[in-house]
Amino acid sequence: MGEECGGLLVEDRTDVDAYVERLCRVLDDPVECRAIGLRGRERVLAEFSLEQMGARHGASTARSSRACPSRRRPNSAPVDDAP
Repeated sequence: MGEECGGLLVEDRTDVDAYVERLCRVLDDPVECRAIGLRGRERVLAEFSLEQMGARHGASTARSSRACPSRRRPNSAPVDDAP
């Protein structure tokens, strides 16, 4: 069910009944609703800090720069990979 990600996933995005079932389950269980929220918060704090997102953006920019050297601005040096 995708609970390892912190929430409840619906495999088939077109399955409206599955969405309704999962939403009703959470709405009917405030303890589980809070637990899902806390797991989501923990994941965001652990994996999406400003420093981590900056490093990912820098690494992505560096990969793009190397993949498309003709798109590099004149007088700009290649960007090093972020740690």
